[in-house]
Amino acid sequence: MEIPFTDSVSNLIASFNFRRAVALVSILIILGSAAWTVDFYSDFSRLSRLERATALIERMHALDEKKLGDDLVTVRKRIAAELSAVVAMPVEASQESRSNETAFRDWFARVWKKFASGALPWFLSSLLLLPAAFRKEKNAWAGFFGFQVATIFFGVVVATIPPIGTWIVDYLVLPWGLFVFIAVIPMSVAAATAYRKVRDSSLERAILNNLRQITAAADQYFLEHGASEVAVCDLVGPEPHKYIKSLMSVDGERYEDLWVRQGEPVTVVRRNGDRVTYGGV
Repeated sequence: MEIPFTDSVSNLIASFNFRRAVALVSILIILGSAAWTVDFYSDFSRLSRLERATALIERMHALDEKKLGDDLVTVRKRIAAELSAVVAMPVEASQESRSNETAFRDWFARVWKKFASGALPWFLSSLLLLPAAFRKEKNAWAGFFGFQVATIFFGVVVATIPPIGTWIVDYLVLPWGLFVFIAVIPMSVAAATAYRKVRDSSLERAILNNLRQITAAADQYFLEHGASEVAVCDLVGPEPHKYIKSLMSVDGERYEDLWVRQGEPVTVVRRNGDRVTYGGV
Protein backbone atom coordinates (compact mmCIF):
# COMPACT_ATOMS: atom_id res chain seq x y z
CA MET A 1 0.00 0.00 0.00
CA GLU A 2 1.40 3.40 -0.97
CA ILE A 3 1.79 6.01 1.71
CA PRO A 4 -0.14 9.27 1.09
CA PHE A 5 3.00 11.28 0.25
CA THR A 6 4.12 8.82 -2.42
CA ASP A 7 0.62 8.70 -3.83
CA SER A 8 0.46 12.51 -3.98
CA VAL A 9 3.82 12.71 -5.74
CA SER A 10 2.73 10.06 -8.25
CA ASN A 11 -0.50 11.93 -8.99
CA LEU A 12 1.39 15.22 -9.36
CA ILE A 13 3.80 13.72 -11.89
CA ALA A 14 1.03 11.96 -13.78
CA SER A 15 -1.14 15.07 -14.02
CA PHE A 16 1.67 17.54 -14.76
CA ASN A 17 0.66 19.77 -17.66
CA PHE A 18 1.48 23.02 -19.40
CA ARG A 19 -0.39 25.22 -16.92
CA ARG A 20 1.53 23.78 -14.00
CA ALA A 21 4.76 24.18 -15.92
CA VAL A 22 3.98 27.86 -16.49
CA ALA A 23 3.15 28.27 -12.81
CA LEU A 24 6.39 26.56 -11.78
CA VAL A 25 8.50 28.70 -14.12
CA SER A 26 6.75 31.86 -12.89
CA ILE A 27 7.42 30.97 -9.26
CA LEU A 28 11.07 30.23 -10.02
CA ILE A 29 11.45 33.55 -11.84
CA ILE A 30 9.88 35.45 -8.96
CA LEU A 31 12.01 33.67 -6.35
CA GLY A 32 15.18 34.12 -8.41
CA SER A 33 14.47 37.81 -8.92
CA ALA A 34 13.81 38.26 -5.21
CA ALA A 35 17.02 36.44 -4.24
CA TRP A 36 19.09 38.45 -6.75
CA THR A 37 17.55 41.70 -5.51
CA VAL A 38 18.32 40.89 -1.88
CA ASP A 39 21.89 40.02 -2.78
CA PHE A 40 22.29 43.13 -4.94
CA TYR A 41 20.92 45.59 -2.39
CA SER A 42 22.54 44.02 0.67
CA ASP A 43 26.08 43.75 2.02
CA PHE A 44 26.30 40.02 1.38
CA SER A 45 28.43 40.42 -1.75
CA ARG A 46 30.68 43.01 -0.12
CA LEU A 47 31.09 40.79 2.96
CA SER A 48 32.07 37.89 0.73
CA ARG A 49 34.85 39.98 -0.85
CA LEU A 50 36.11 41.06 2.58
CA GLU A 51 36.17 37.48 3.81
CA ARG A 52 38.21 36.49 0.77
CA ALA A 53 40.62 39.37 1.32
CA THR A 54 41.02 38.40 4.99
CA ALA A 55 41.86 34.83 4.01
CA LEU A 56 44.48 36.09 1.53
CA ILE A 57 46.06 38.34 4.17
CA GLU A 58 46.26 35.41 6.58
CA ARG A 59 48.06 33.35 3.93
CA MET A 60 50.51 36.15 3.25
CA HIS A 61 51.17 36.58 6.97
CA ALA A 62 51.87 32.86 7.33
CA LEU A 63 54.36 33.07 4.46
CA ASP A 64 56.04 36.17 5.91
CA GLU A 65 56.83 34.24 9.11
CA LYS A 66 58.84 31.69 7.17
CA LYS A 67 62.09 31.84 5.31
CA LEU A 68 60.90 32.04 1.77
CA GLY A 69 62.44 30.19 -1.09
CA ASP A 70 61.98 31.15 -4.71
CA ASP A 71 58.80 29.08 -5.04
CA LEU A 72 57.22 30.62 -1.93
CA VAL A 73 58.21 34.10 -3.07
CA THR A 74 56.34 33.47 -6.32
CA VAL A 75 53.33 32.20 -4.38
CA ARG A 76 53.38 35.29 -2.16
CA LYS A 77 53.50 37.60 -5.18
CA ARG A 78 50.47 35.84 -6.69
CA ILE A 79 48.57 36.14 -3.40
CA ALA A 80 49.50 39.82 -3.18
CA ALA A 81 48.31 40.40 -6.74
CA GLU A 82 45.04 38.62 -6.05
CA LEU A 83 44.56 40.61 -2.85
CA SER A 84 45.22 43.82 -4.77
CA ALA A 85 42.61 42.82 -7.33
CA VAL A 86 40.07 42.22 -4.58
CA VAL A 87 40.47 45.26 -2.32
CA ALA A 88 43.35 47.52 -3.44
CA MET A 89 41.88 48.99 -6.62
CA PRO A 90 43.25 52.28 -7.93
CA VAL A 91 41.37 55.34 -6.81
CA GLU A 92 40.19 56.20 -10.34
CA ALA A 93 38.95 52.67 -11.01
CA SER A 94 37.25 52.53 -7.63
CA GLN A 95 35.44 55.80 -8.25
CA GLU A 96 34.41 54.68 -11.74
CA SER A 97 33.19 51.36 -10.35
CA ARG A 98 31.19 53.10 -7.66
CA SER A 99 29.71 55.45 -10.25
CA ASN A 100 28.78 52.54 -12.53
CA GLU A 101 27.38 50.57 -9.62
CA THR A 102 25.28 53.52 -8.50
CA ALA A 103 24.01 54.11 -12.02
CA PHE A 104 23.17 50.44 -12.44
CA ARG A 105 21.39 50.32 -9.09
CA ASP A 106 19.35 53.40 -10.00
CA TRP A 107 18.48 51.88 -13.38
CA PHE A 108 17.57 48.53 -11.84
CA ALA A 109 15.45 50.14 -9.13
CA ARG A 110 13.53 52.13 -11.75
CA VAL A 111 13.03 49.09 -14.02
CA TRP A 112 12.00 46.86 -11.12
CA LYS A 113 9.46 49.42 -9.89
CA LYS A 114 8.02 49.80 -13.39
CA PHE A 115 7.86 46.02 -13.76
CA ALA A 116 6.00 45.73 -10.45
CA SER A 117 3.60 48.55 -11.38
CA GLY A 118 2.88 46.96 -14.77
CA ALA A 119 2.39 43.49 -13.29
CA LEU A 120 0.28 44.53 -10.28
CA PRO A 121 -3.14 44.96 -12.01
CA TRP A 122 -2.89 41.56 -13.68
CA PHE A 123 -1.63 39.83 -10.54
CA LEU A 124 -4.49 41.25 -8.46
CA SER A 125 -6.96 40.13 -11.12
CA SER A 126 -5.55 36.60 -10.99
CA LEU A 127 -6.17 36.51 -7.22
CA LEU A 128 -9.87 37.18 -7.86
CA LEU A 129 -10.07 33.85 -9.70
CA LEU A 130 -8.61 31.80 -6.85
CA PRO A 131 -11.93 31.27 -4.98
CA ALA A 132 -13.56 29.97 -8.16
CA ALA A 133 -10.51 27.81 -8.88
CA PHE A 134 -10.63 26.26 -5.41
CA ARG A 135 -14.34 25.58 -5.96
CA LYS A 136 -13.20 23.70 -9.09
CA GLU A 137 -15.29 25.82 -11.42
CA LYS A 138 -14.73 25.21 -15.11
CA ASN A 139 -11.77 27.07 -16.67
CA ALA A 140 -11.00 28.95 -13.43
CA TRP A 141 -7.46 27.58 -13.18
CA ALA A 142 -6.89 28.27 -16.87
CA GLY A 143 -7.90 31.88 -16.31
CA PHE A 144 -5.68 32.13 -13.23
CA PHE A 145 -2.57 30.90 -15.06
CA GLY A 146 -3.46 33.04 -18.05
CA PHE A 147 -3.41 36.11 -15.82
CA GLN A 148 -0.07 34.95 -14.39
CA VAL A 149 1.40 34.90 -17.89
CA ALA A 150 -0.11 38.34 -18.52
CA THR A 151 1.42 39.51 -15.22
CA ILE A 152 4.94 38.72 -16.42
CA PHE A 153 4.34 39.91 -19.99
CA PHE A 154 2.87 43.32 -19.15
CA GLY A 155 5.39 43.79 -16.34
CA VAL A 156 8.16 43.46 -18.93
CA VAL A 157 6.28 45.68 -21.40
CA VAL A 158 5.85 48.51 -18.89
CA ALA A 159 9.44 48.12 -17.67
CA THR A 160 10.83 48.54 -21.20
CA ILE A 161 8.83 51.69 -21.97
CA PRO A 162 11.03 54.80 -21.51
CA PRO A 163 9.94 57.34 -18.87
CA ILE A 164 7.04 59.41 -20.18
CA GLY A 165 6.42 62.00 -17.50
CA THR A 166 5.99 62.15 -13.76
CA TRP A 167 5.97 59.06 -11.55
CA ILE A 168 2.17 59.19 -11.50
CA VAL A 169 2.11 58.76 -15.27
CA ASP A 170 4.84 56.09 -15.36
CA TYR A 171 3.76 54.02 -12.35
CA LEU A 172 -0.02 54.54 -12.18
CA VAL A 173 -1.60 55.96 -15.32
CA LEU A 174 0.40 53.86 -17.81
CA PRO A 175 0.05 50.37 -16.23
CA TRP A 176 -3.54 50.80 -15.12
CA GLY A 177 -4.43 52.46 -18.42
CA LEU A 178 -3.07 49.45 -20.29
CA PHE A 179 -5.01 47.14 -17.98
CA VAL A 180 -8.26 49.04 -18.49
CA PHE A 181 -7.78 49.29 -22.27
CA ILE A 182 -6.70 45.68 -22.82
CA ALA A 183 -8.66 43.82 -20.14
CA VAL A 184 -11.39 45.82 -18.45
CA ILE A 185 -13.05 47.34 -21.50
CA PRO A 186 -13.14 44.12 -23.60
CA MET A 187 -14.21 42.09 -20.56
CA SER A 188 -16.93 44.62 -19.75
CA VAL A 189 -18.19 44.51 -23.33
CA ALA A 190 -18.10 40.70 -23.28
CA ALA A 191 -19.87 40.63 -19.91
CA ALA A 192 -22.54 43.06 -21.12
CA THR A 193 -23.05 41.00 -24.27
CA ALA A 194 -23.30 37.80 -22.24
CA TYR A 195 -25.74 39.48 -19.85
CA ARG A 196 -27.92 40.63 -22.73
CA LYS A 197 -27.90 37.12 -24.18
CA VAL A 198 -28.82 35.57 -20.83
CA ARG A 199 -31.54 38.16 -20.24
CA ASP A 200 -32.87 37.72 -23.78
CA SER A 201 -32.92 33.95 -23.35
CA SER A 202 -34.69 34.30 -20.00
CA LEU A 203 -37.34 36.59 -21.48
CA GLU A 204 -37.87 34.23 -24.41
CA ARG A 205 -38.34 31.27 -22.06
CA ALA A 206 -40.92 33.26 -20.07
CA ILE A 207 -42.81 34.15 -23.27
CA LEU A 208 -42.70 30.53 -24.44
CA ASN A 209 -44.10 29.49 -21.06
CA ASN A 210 -47.03 31.89 -21.58
CA LEU A 211 -47.61 30.52 -25.08
CA ARG A 212 -47.42 26.99 -23.71
CA GLN A 213 -50.18 27.80 -21.20
CA ILE A 214 -52.29 29.38 -23.94
CA THR A 215 -51.84 26.37 -26.22
CA ALA A 216 -52.72 23.91 -23.45
CA ALA A 217 -55.83 25.95 -22.54
CA ALA A 218 -56.83 26.17 -26.22
CA ASP A 219 -56.50 22.40 -26.64
CA GLN A 220 -58.75 21.91 -23.63
CA TYR A 221 -61.22 24.43 -25.07
CA PHE A 222 -61.24 22.65 -28.47
CA LEU A 223 -61.86 19.32 -26.74
CA GLU A 224 -64.74 20.61 -24.67
CA HIS A 225 -66.44 22.81 -27.27
CA GLY A 226 -65.58 21.09 -30.52
CA ALA A 227 -64.19 24.33 -31.91
CA SER A 228 -61.15 24.84 -34.12
CA GLU A 229 -60.19 28.37 -33.08
CA VAL A 230 -60.49 30.56 -30.01
CA ALA A 231 -59.50 34.06 -28.92
CA VAL A 232 -57.04 34.29 -26.05
CA CYS A 233 -59.40 36.67 -24.25
CA ASP A 234 -61.86 33.74 -24.01
CA LEU A 235 -59.19 31.64 -22.27
CA VAL A 236 -57.75 34.19 -19.82
CA GLY A 237 -59.61 35.90 -17.00
CA PRO A 238 -60.80 35.62 -13.42
CA GLU A 239 -64.13 33.98 -14.36
CA PRO A 240 -64.55 30.40 -13.15
CA HIS A 241 -65.05 28.98 -16.64
CA LYS A 242 -61.80 30.46 -17.98
CA TYR A 243 -58.70 28.27 -18.05
CA ILE A 244 -55.97 30.83 -17.17
CA LYS A 245 -56.56 33.25 -14.30
CA SER A 246 -53.99 35.85 -15.39
CA LEU A 247 -51.33 36.28 -18.05
CA MET A 248 -48.65 38.96 -17.78
CA SER A 249 -46.81 40.46 -20.72
CA VAL A 250 -43.07 39.76 -20.42
CA ASP A 251 -41.45 41.92 -23.10
CA GLY A 252 -44.16 44.08 -24.60
CA GLU A 253 -45.93 41.24 -26.41
CA ARG A 254 -49.72 41.49 -26.66
CA TYR A 255 -52.12 38.62 -25.99
CA GLU A 256 -55.45 40.50 -26.07
CA ASP A 257 -55.98 40.26 -29.84
CA LEU A 258 -54.33 36.86 -30.26
CA TRP A 259 -56.25 33.95 -31.77
CA VAL A 260 -55.31 30.29 -31.47
CA ARG A 261 -56.23 27.96 -34.31
CA GLN A 262 -56.07 24.22 -34.04
CA GLY A 263 -52.92 22.72 -35.57
CA GLU A 264 -51.26 26.12 -36.15
CA PRO A 265 -48.40 27.73 -34.21
CA VAL A 266 -48.97 30.68 -31.90
CA THR A 267 -46.77 33.73 -32.50
CA VAL A 268 -46.27 36.99 -30.60
CA VAL A 269 -43.98 39.95 -31.29
CA ARG A 270 -41.56 41.23 -28.65
CA ARG A 271 -40.69 44.86 -27.94
CA ASN A 272 -37.57 44.68 -30.13
CA GLY A 273 -39.54 43.25 -33.05
CA ASP A 274 -38.43 39.62 -32.66
CA ARG A 275 -41.11 37.00 -33.11
CA VAL A 276 -41.56 34.12 -30.66
CA THR A 277 -43.48 31.10 -31.90
CA TYR A 278 -44.76 28.02 -30.10
CA GLY A 279 -46.69 24.95 -31.17
CA GLY A 280 -47.96 23.88 -34.53
CA VAL A 281 -47.71 20.63 -36.40
